[in-house]
Amino acid sequence: MNNIFLSIAVLIIYILLWLVINLLAYYVSIALKTKKIFLLFENLASFVYFIFNFLLGIVLIWIGISLLINGHFVWLAVYLFIGASLISFIIRLFQFPFVFLTVYFSNKLREADFNENIATAEVIGDDGKVIKTIEGDTAVLVRMAKYFILLYVINLLSIFIGPEKSAGWKWGDYILWPFVWLISESIVIGILYLAYHKIRHRKFFPENKNYYFIQVWKICFYILLVLSLPIFLFTHSSNSKPQNETISSQNESEVNKISEKEAQIADLQEKAEAYRQTIESNQKKIQALQEQIDYINSQLNNPDLAPQDKANLLKQKNEILNQVKDKEKQYQELLNRVKQEKEDLAGNIDSQAQSSGSDMIEKYGGEVLQIGGIGSRITQKTAYLLTEQGYLSPAEDWILSSFNSPADIMDVDCREGYILTSCKIEDKTSKIYDVFGCRVFIKDKVNNRVNIECTKK
Repeated sequence: MNNIFLSIAVLIIYILLWLVINLLAYYVSIALKTKKIFLLFENLASFVYFIFNFLLGIVLIWIGISLLINGHFVWLAVYLFIGASLISFIIRLFQFPFVFLTVYFSNKLREADFNENIATAEVIGDDGKVIKTIEGDTAVLVRMAKYFILLYVINLLSIFIGPEKSAGWKWGDYILWPFVWLISESIVIGILYLAYHKIRHRKFFPENKNYYFIQVWKICFYILLVLSLPIFLFTHSSNSKPQNETISSQNESEVNKISEKEAQIADLQEKAEAYRQTIESNQKKIQALQEQIDYINSQLNNPDLAPQDKANLLKQKNEILNQVKDKEKQYQELLNRVKQEKEDLAGNIDSQAQSSGSDMIEKYGGEVLQIGGIGSRITQKTAYLLTEQGYLSPAEDWILSSFNSPADIMDVDCREGYILTSCKIEDKTSKIYDVFGCRVFIKDKVNNRVNIECTKK
C-alpha cells in the first residue's frame, strides 16, 4: 500500500513539474509577443510523445511474438484480446495529464492577439486630451507574463546565493522549487493586497482579475529584489575574503610541505592505478579458477566416477586451490603495497600542525575507494583541499567510513565540525542522509568509488 501511495505522489510531482515547464514556455511566448517559442516546445513534446508511443508499440508487438515463439497460445490469445489493449489504455491514461496541459496552453496561446493597435486604446476627452489609457486583454496578459517570468527568475537565482542548501538536488528541483516559492509568496502578498483593495475600493478584486496577479507579482518581485541584493553582496564579499589568505598566512608552512609532495603524490596515483589494474586481473583469474573448482566438484559428485579418475580430479583440485591461494596472497600484497607507499609519502606531513590549522580550513574534498566488492571492508582514502592545491593527512582523520554487517553497504561522512555538502557515487550525484551521510550500496565489482565535499559548520 505504501508503494502505491509513493507511486501516486511521484506521478503528481511529475505532473506539477510538467505544468511549470508548460507555464514557463507559455509565459515566455506571451512576454515576447511571439507564438513561435511555445510552438517549438509543443512540437518537441509531440516528437517525444510520438517516440515513446512508437517504442511502446514495438514492446507490445515483441511481447506477442515472445508468447508465440514459446508456444503460450492461450496467453497469446488473452494478450491479443485483452492484455495489449489494457496495457495501452493504462499508459495512455497516465499520459493524459501531460498531453492535456500542453494542448490547453497551446489553445490559450492561439486566442492571444499580439496586434499592438488592438492591445491598447485611449479615451479622448472633449478637449482632445487623453483622459486614460485602456489596456486590452492581451496587453494585460503580456504584462502579467513579464512579472511572472521576473519573479520566477529571481526565485531561481536565489538558489545560487547559498548553494550548500541545494546540495544533492536533481534538475527537476531547480525547476519546481522556484515555482513553489513563487506560489507561497503570491499567497502571502495576495492576501494583504486583497485587504488593501477592499479598504480602498470597497471590493476585493479589480475589474480584471489579471490586474490582481500583476500587482501581486510586481510587489513580490520588488520585495525579493530589495532583500536579495544585500544578501548577495554580503555573501559575495564574505566569500571573497577567502580562507586562502588565512591559510596562506597562518598555515603557510603546512601547505608548502603538502605542495612540495604534490608531484610525488601524482606519481603515486599513477602507480596505484597500475596496481588496481593488476588487482582486477587477479580477481578475474581467481574467479576463473573458482569456476574450475565448481566444475570439478560437480564431477566428483558423480557416483559412477572411477576411483582413479576421482583421485586425478582431487589432485587437480588441490593444484587449483594452491593457485587460488597464491593469487589471493598477491592480491593482498598489492593492496598493502599501495597503502604503505601512500602512508610513507603522506606521513612526512606534520599531522599535528595540520590539526592545529584545521580550524582555518573551510572546505575540503575526499575520495573513498572500496576494493573487493561486496563483503570487503578494504578502503583507500584521499582527502584534499578545495581552495589550495594540497592533500590532508592522514586521510582517515578527515574522511569517515563504516560498513554494515554483510559489508554490502558503506556510509561515508565528514569529520566532526563539518557537514556533508556533496555526495557523488561513480561521478553521479547521490542523496545525502542526515544520519548516514553518503550511503553507498556496494556493487559486486573490484572498485566502488565515492567522492564527497565537506563544509565547516
